[in-house]
Amino acid sequence: MFLPNPESIKSRILLQFRKKPVLSAAEIHAALGRKCSLQAVYQELRSLGREGIVRKIKKSYALDASWVLQLQAFANRLAATAFSEAAGAPISSAKRQIWKFSSLPDMDDFWSHVILYLVRHARRKIMLDWSPYAWFHLLHADREEMFLKSLRMAGSRKYTILGSSCFLNLWATKFFQPQQVVHSLAPGPFRAQMDTHLVIIDEHVITVRLAPQTARRMQDVYENTRSFEELPLAEVMQLFTREGHCTFILEHNPAKAQRLRRKFEIYFGRTFD
Repeated sequence: MFLPNPESIKSRILLQFRKKPVLSAAEIHAALGRKCSLQAVYQELRSLGREGIVRKIKKSYALDASWVLQLQAFANRLAATAFSEAAGAPISSAKRQIWKFSSLPDMDDFWSHVILYLVRHARRKIMLDWSPYAWFHLLHADREEMFLKSLRMAGSRKYTILGSSCFLNLWATKFFQPQQVVHSLAPGPFRAQMDTHLVIIDEHVITVRLAPQTARRMQDVYENTRSFEELPLAEVMQLFTREGHCTFILEHNPAKAQRLRRKFEIYFGRTFD
């Protein structure tokens, strides 16, 4: 999280609430270290209280829920505006761009905006997709439905290869409308890349690579869950929000896109020109 003047006492106090929802002034003071006095911590907490950011709970403090929800709504709107068609999306003239994420929800929002931008400007209204596990449907199924609806409105058809016929992947396919999404769970050309997602749209290639630990945890959850009753919710939430380290690579590479497209053509038994 990036805050104005991140070294200020106020910003450093706010960052402590990423670790625990309720903190005492003494706990905050201990976390900030000796360079900050306990008196200064109390002074900033009172200021944050007047601003409606922090509220006091007996002898401890917590972020105000209303402020957190407003901040979340602002961030979502900011992302939608920044990556909109009017803003030109995050696509520059560079042939290869890389972004690092520590949160799968944040990366997924970014991913959706880039895909929709590319589809709108694509000559071929076709999205080719390799996904080892369709975790984005488990993360926020309603938003994925909206994403698929946006693709449909843009005139795009999606061809997806899923990397496993596990329970959660099979569940995700219920969101696919056959006239828009063609999918297969049969072993394919990318079976060895279970830590990587690929998307090909025209001459662009998107590669999302999960960090080794994130990929292992994802595989463990998906391959060992046989019903929603067995789904380890606490572990899933931690994976999505705290351990979702990944790298997002966007390339304008006609030759690479064509090589990958050919693999999809052989797999699905049709051409995508």
